[in-house]
Amino acid sequence: MSSLPLNTESIKAKDKTQSLVILLHGYGAQGNDLAPIASAWHRVMPQTTFLLPDAPFPCEIHPTGRQWFSLQPFTPDHIAQQAKQHQSVLIDYLEQAHALYHITPRRTIVCGFSQGGMVALHIGLTAYPHLKAILGYSCALYPLRAQDIIARPDILLIHGQQDSVVDHELMAQTSTWLAQHGVKHHTISRPHLGHAIDNEGIKQGARFIQKQFSTEHDHVSPSL
Repeated sequence: MSSLPLNTESIKAKDKTQSLVILLHGYGAQGNDLAPIASAWHRVMPQTTFLLPDAPFPCEIHPTGRQWFSLQPFTPDHIAQQAKQHQSVLIDYLEQAHALYHITPRRTIVCGFSQGGMVALHIGLTAYPHLKAILGYSCALYPLRAQDIIARPDILLIHGQQDSVVDHELMAQTSTWLAQHGVKHHTISRPHLGHAIDNEGIKQGARFIQKQFSTEHDHVSPSL
């Protein structure tokens, strides 16, 4: 989609867009890797447009993939610094998406997997106020200062208990930090799941999104 600043796959709403969901892929992946999830959600949320942007940078270890920021070195402080340094790219993307679809941040949910989830959490809490909610899969919130928080969107975190890439324990640490700083959130642990999104996680994500938007157009469907 040439009118947005990042290469983007999209699944457009039927008729007029009533809400936006932006899905941020993981490290070394591409936006269209999340297309099966967006397609499943679109079947029960037909008035929502789903945007799947590619991250802005070539991946440093996967030549065909993309990254939101460097993971070298892989330390919490470096990741936090990188997430903050490059968040302006996504801020610009959100602003242009809202202008293009005539949608406000309050009708927008940002969803991310792994590195994309880390970016979503940082953006929603520290850089882009008034987003409706954040949905994060297999991700974590790396060091933030309390004074960095400018918004408290609702958050759902879903994480596999057998994740060997982003340790499941990081979800508990993130939950503790969010609770200490007054951020409403929920967590879901998926037994026997590694660094991935399973069908139950997709269903739980759909229910969370639908509950957040709560419009007459997008009803919670038991058939997803």
